[in-house]
Amino acid sequence: MIAVADSVYNEAIRVVLNTGIPSISRIHREIQCGYGVAARALDQMEADGLIQPRAQGEKLRQITQHRRFLR
Repeated sequence: MIAVADSVYNEAIRVVLNTGIPSISRIHREIQCGYGVAARALDQMEADGLIQPRAQGEKLRQITQHRRFLR
């Protein structure tokens, strides 16, 4: 997987934690990055344990370990 720049990733985490909505489209709009960059950031959050994988038929993923990511 191609890494997401730390600054973009940190901004994406901020968006997800502040809105409670782990969504590619939300990240894409809020930090004005490319859709693919937003998708990779969300995939990285899943790999890091911040969000759960999307369940079958569910539109949004669930936030799991937000305290660890707050700075």
